[in-house]
Amino acid sequence: MSRLTFGLFADARNHVLNSAGLLLSLILSGASGGLYGQDGLPSVEDNYVDTDNAAQFAQAIDPQDRRAVQQLEQLLRYDERNVPARVQNAHVLLNRGLRARAAQEFDYAIRVAEAGSRLQRYAYWNYGWALLRSADTAGAIQQWQTAAQLHGGKPDWVPPLFALAFWQSGDRELAVSYYKAAVRALPERWGDRHGLDDATKEWTANEKFALGSLYAAWRESIGLGGG
Repeated sequence: MSRLTFGLFADARNHVLNSAGLLLSLILSGASGGLYGQDGLPSVEDNYVDTDNAAQFAQAIDPQDRRAVQQLEQLLRYDERNVPARVQNAHVLLNRGLRARAAQEFDYAIRVAEAGSRLQRYAYWNYGWALLRSADTAGAIQQWQTAAQLHGGKPDWVPPLFALAFWQSGDRELAVSYYKAAVRALPERWGDRHGLDDATKEWTANEKFALGSLYAAWRESIGLGGG
């Protein structure tokens, strides 16, 4: 086995172990305490009103669009440390079913980005979405925790994304707690059906469906019914 192959295998193994360990800690603990409690999770009691210019989806490229893919590959040959292009390429690889190579691209983008920079937060944030869409909710939470910590404030995307991840992982109670924090911070966005439609334009159909169920659960939790 080559050194490169062994390194990729070790990285994949460590990622699985870290994700499993995180999921176990989330199940055993729950979100409480300060901004980041003993479990490392953001508090459900804080007011998340800070904007974050790193919380942007990478521009989508159809993996079947050969010209666009070739242009992206050419850009990376010319500028291999281009973080947005690396993140974009990671999404392309993921959409082609090449999860290990996509993870390698995300990891590389994070390494070459300036530590703590907007570009590094951008890579972590997109990596979280990629993992969520690969059914790795624990991994998504881990990446988003890092992105939020690097931000240094209370970015407004934290409660709705953590709510979505926990809802999909089956922890409905914690998901609703985070969703309540989302509504407190931005009621016109997360507490209103029209606001939801606008806020989730770039989400997948499955994510929108999950959020609709979460929205109904939130309404029921405050006595408004599930409408």
